[in-house]
Amino acid sequence: MIILKKQKFLRNLETKADEIFGSAEELSKKRPKEITAKLKEYLSFAHDLILSAHKDGAGGRTVCGLNSFTVDEMVRRLYSAFLLRRSASGVKLFSSKFSIVATGGYGRRELCPKSDIDIGFLYDESRTQFYSELKPLVIDEIMSPLWDTGLKLGHS
Repeated sequence: MIILKKQKFLRNLETKADEIFGSAEELSKKRPKEITAKLKEYLSFAHDLILSAHKDGAGGRTVCGLNSFTVDEMVRRLYSAFLLRRSASGVKLFSSKFSIVATGGYGRRELCPKSDIDIGFLYDESRTQFYSELKPLVIDEIMSPLWDTGLKLGHS
């Protein structure tokens, strides 16, 4: 029964993310303030849903898993939009050599409410110059929108 309820909450979170963010292509065309507004709207919805799940009997592991899923949805969508923007600007797609990795409690799917979110960025060291030029873009388009929602981020 608990698993079925958790799956229902996960579906609700994913459906709402689709509704708020739209496709990666649509999100890639939004201005930073619009993206931040969408992230805040999604966080508010997720917070209310997760609180409701907890009040309905969901335990700590479920709550932490739902929190992790919420952040996954946001990071995944920001990353997809980021890659589309690079592709549209003529930069050769590098997604096979650039990854975002969840670490810490977030990476273990144990993200407690109000915890910091630890994210690692992995890239091919042989292309250091290319990625040093990309670093400000990653900060502007992936990290900053998350910071602007009030989330605490740790990164490496």
